[in-house]
Amino acid sequence: MKKLALFPMTRDQCAIARFSSLLQGYELVSLFIPPFLPFDGRDSNFLDKGQPTGMLLTHYSAEKLNMCDVLYIDYDDKYDLSLHKEVYEFAISQGKEVILTRELTRKLGLDHFTPCSDNTNEKLFDITIPVVTVFSQGKNSDQFATELALRQYFTDKGYRISHIGSNEASKFFNFVHVPKFLFDDSDAYMKIIRFNHYAKALIDQEKPDLLIIGAPDTIMKYNNNVLNGLGVLPFIVSSAVKADVAIATAYYNNGIYSITAKSVNQTLALRKYIDGKTEYSLHIALRIWESMHRRFKTKHHNLAINHGEVIL
Repeated sequence: MKKLALFPMTRDQCAIARFSSLLQGYELVSLFIPPFLPFDGRDSNFLDKGQPTGMLLTHYSAEKLNMCDVLYIDYDDKYDLSLHKEVYEFAISQGKEVILTRELTRKLGLDHFTPCSDNTNEKLFDITIPVVTVFSQGKNSDQFATELALRQYFTDKGYRISHIGSNEASKFFNFVHVPKFLFDDSDAYMKIIRFNHYAKALIDQEKPDLLIIGAPDTIMKYNNNVLNGLGVLPFIVSSAVKADVAIATAYYNNGIYSITAKSVNQTLALRKYIDGKTEYSLHIALRIWESMHRRFKTKHHNLAINHGEVIL
């Protein structure tokens, strides 16, 4: 079993700590934070405001890095990119297996894609099992935690689950991450067809009762300066595989639930992520987006779904 460490402990990485019981082939041993932060020894719930996990934040150091086999590094814009690069390069020099999030891979200029072939059979397969798709309003809205909560709930009920995860950490839980061809330079038309074929092949191989999909990127821009992919990838995923149940993870909006719900609902419907046959649920994360500062601020409120519990 490989020993896994996380750096620099973002809110998205908290999902791994919160659902560490679902890890397969990995043992989570360290939750690293930059050594200049005063949070050493605090429970990881300090970051996501959920129930205590029993897993403590610890200052990163070269000595502590020796305790792990695999280092999973996320990007956090609160810290200079040079910090991420320094930790990444040192871990590589020490022979550690290093896995980067897609955003950090792009920031470090390490994203290289293989051109897709153009011989894909141009047809869409029917997906005949129930599909639950989790969309996101943005980073740090608990999308991956929601996926893991769903996975745990249905697994505990005895269902066989296939899962295409939104997060690179999917491999730690023994399910696939959204395929790399979604991020290459091919057009949306071919990506829709290829993702449909990808999902069909996965279902044929694993023969599940249910398919969970975490749609990558976000469903909407924040504003004209922060485009967030303009919702292109969620459109591709939802066009390739229609959801029977859709869940959107969204930000807390100064306590005005109806405004957040209306904004997310209109986006999902107008862009055809969902249709009249799709059951829909909204999960409010304990975060608020302040466009003026372009920073996420913690906001306590009881609108959020209980961490680790799916309410049906």
